[in-house]
Amino acid sequence: MRRHLLSLLLLLSFCLPGSALLVMAESSPAAYAAASVTITDLTDEPTDYDNKEVVFSGEAIGDILRAHDGYVWVTLTDHENAGIVTDTGDPSDIARTSFDINASISVLMTNEQAALITNLGRYRVEGTTLEITGSFYLACEEHQGQSDVHATSVKVVTPGGKLSQSPRISLLIVGIVLICVGVALTFLFRVLRNRQR
Repeated sequence: MRRHLLSLLLLLSFCLPGSALLVMAESSPAAYAAASVTITDLTDEPTDYDNKEVVFSGEAIGDILRAHDGYVWVTLTDHENAGIVTDTGDPSDIARTSFDINASISVLMTNEQAALITNLGRYRVEGTTLEITGSFYLACEEHQGQSDVHATSVKVVTPGGKLSQSPRISLLIVGIVLICVGVALTFLFRVLRNRQR
């Protein structure tokens, strides 16, 4: 039945001008869905997403800055997992650091949306990871031509929290050995220099 209805709509699209777009929209409702991207996508290929609705996730870092009329700016980043060892007791557990940031973007959101952020990423703190749905602008006319996203929906993916750096025993042992070698070489140097006199 649905197949016949689509065929009838297609036939009508050739008879009625402008109705071809209606048939295309009816047959593919996902055509207008927001594009799922990464922040790196937005910074590496911004023209592909300019003036389009996008969905992406990122960690909130830095500070929340006031904008205008109940809005704020939040910086979100993409990053890789590498860096500080957490206090889970397993040295293979790695947490993220600011040195691993690949890309960032400014997001304009309401005060209510920003209230969902419980942690901002900085040294030894993992920021709240948010999923943002909003419009991406390569050169936003409203905000002096900067690249930004105007959020329509903000969801918390992970709340973030404090990171702790557990000492690595192997690095401590290597450090002690190197200090001992340095002291021994200094002593040897002084002995050899005194013999030459």
